[in-house]
Amino acid sequence: MSLQTHPAPSARTWALHCTLFRGQTPLRACLYLLADLRRGVALSAILAEQPLRGALAAWLEAAAIGRPPPQALQSTELPSEQDRRALYAWIAAHDVVLEPQNLGGRFWKPVDQLLHSAWESLGLAPGAVGEMPTWAGAQQGLDRWFREHCRHLSGV
Repeated sequence: MSLQTHPAPSARTWALHCTLFRGQTPLRACLYLLADLRRGVALSAILAEQPLRGALAAWLEAAAIGRPPPQALQSTELPSEQDRRALYAWIAAHDVVLEPQNLGGRFWKPVDQLLHSAWESLGLAPGAVGEMPTWAGAQQGLDRWFREHCRHLSGV
């Protein structure tokens, strides 16, 4: 299930972050988070049972609907060669510049905060103790987190 915020006219640089959860159930579960670096908001998030591979380009395409594509994108390391090829194809199709990732940059701080709150919604907070949620529970947690994020953005 992919979640998306409404388009905004000022998006220029996007950040793509992928977290591969090794040792969890499912074994190769991935959280993909796409964010607007300048505004520090999540544009889309998806929890997948395995790397998206070729479907990554379709997910990025869906996230871009109604939005002008970014001028640049920064990405963390992706978990599969197919993911990387899909990203490069999407970048080429939209004439987007792939910038070096700058995790220490001031714009990454809000993205890092979004990422940590998304992890918490999955029950995967760093240092958390207790039972892991079921896969369905993790999906519901991410959905709830994203809806709350969108409500916060719209001021509701």
